[in-house]
Amino acid sequence: MASIMAGHGHGELRAYIEAIPPATYLASRYYERWARALEASVVDGGLVSQEDVSDRARAIAAGEVEAPRRGAVAPEIHAAVASTLGTWVARPAEAAARFRAGDRVRVRRMSPDGHTRCPRYVRGVEGVVESVTGGFRRPDPGDHPLEQTYTVRFALRDLWGDDADDGCLCLDIWEGYLE
Repeated sequence: MASIMAGHGHGELRAYIEAIPPATYLASRYYERWARALEASVVDGGLVSQEDVSDRARAIAAGEVEAPRRGAVAPEIHAAVASTLGTWVARPAEAAARFRAGDRVRVRRMSPDGHTRCPRYVRGVEGVVESVTGGFRRPDPGDHPLEQTYTVRFALRDLWGDDADDGCLCLDIWEGYLE
């Protein structure tokens, strides 16, 4: 929730996880990585300083203050979450949809730095738009406007070769990944 207040979404937290030094990453458990990412996010977002975080951790470890109770959330965090939830609901995109149901599209070949929501196995592959699903902010690193999203159907053989079963895979994908 604090990452929402700092203006970072789930996808942007992945970028923080990827920035964890390799030795620390490998020595950390799954949720420790997310906690480190969340901490970096709120520090980068200006909600707290690194000194604030370190001081609080020392005070909790020393028994000087109680650790936060599970489920205890400050009212200002509730307010920030409530005002932000709208970004997770489909809204009209800032530009009209370039594609319609039935259009053939190709996923762009790209090698971006950091995490992206475009799976590598569909890059360069053609598919067919099944539906236009509305506007969402792309959670890749960077500032992205509300962008059209589509459900695109890919033939399994186009993805994994002639030995693949007949059938298809449907993937929700942002317009910026398509050509």
